[in-house]
Amino acid sequence: MKKTVIAFILFAIVMLIPGCQKDGTGSSGSSSSTGSGKGSIQITNLSAGRSSVDIWIKCSVQASGVVADEVNEIGFYYSTDQSTNGRRVWIGGHKLSGTGQTLPNNCASKTTYYVKAYLKTSSGTVYSNPKNVKTP
Repeated sequence: MKKTVIAFILFAIVMLIPGCQKDGTGSSGSSSSTGSGKGSIQITNLSAGRSSVDIWIKCSVQASGVVADEVNEIGFYYSTDQSTNGRRVWIGGHKLSGTGQTLPNNCASKTTYYVKAYLKTSSGTVYSNPKNVKTP
């Protein structure tokens, strides 16, 4: 019984920490969110790869502080310029997490891309801090 209670408390703490970070002052790779909407969004996995003909970026995102019915859209933006949103990859609506991948031929070889997750609800849009990835 004690182990179950301790495990539940640790789980609750881990689940609450990402939702508390919303100051927008983190550096690249931080999980805090910025924007003027409800909830927060973070990048949980980011990678770049190459097939025989295409170069791609794959990004997994996780929303917190909202329920799935409140989510109009989640996804990510990617760009070679960290000051802009760049191209958008829509992952879905009415869901709290997912993984998306860039379209074929939209990424250049040996290039650093800045990726920012977004969460759009009826109260606005929040963004993760950017992370970067270099394509092969």
